[in-house]
Amino acid sequence: MMHAKDVQVSNNSPDKLMHQPAGNKALPAEEILYDLADLFRMFSDTTRIKLLYALMSCERSVSDLAEVTGSSQSAVSHQLRTLRQAHLVRYRREGRNILYSLADGHVATILDQGMSHVLEPHANRASAADFLARDTLQALPYAHVSAQATQSLMHAS
Repeated sequence: MMHAKDVQVSNNSPDKLMHQPAGNKALPAEEILYDLADLFRMFSDTTRIKLLYALMSCERSVSDLAEVTGSSQSAVSHQLRTLRQAHLVRYRREGRNILYSLADGHVATILDQGMSHVLEPHANRASAADFLARDTLQALPYAHVSAQATQSLMHAS
């Protein structure tokens, strides 16, 4: 159990957002850890993951996202609102249409890294080329595997 006397505020951080247990690597402040946990919670819903993957390739409208993901427009709108609040997607108005896209490159990087991690055990059981050639990958809910995740898988074998 850690006691207050065992925690030192890092003098290296101007915002003092890092706490350093005596003798250990610095840990982010509790508030930052809560924010990080909230971020990862956004990736815990399959519909949100589908939406994010659909947005990796191009901007899309709610109706387009509903069609691509096989969800209702109402469900898509609800999830997009959640993703907007988490700063994972952004939107712009084009006439009467609202087009959604990923907020920035960090979102694609998180998805790529997650996909690489998920596919890693598959690469250990078979060569990446064999796995990618199978119809199994196309049947997965994240069939739009990004080029970076695919490259990571191919280099893993």
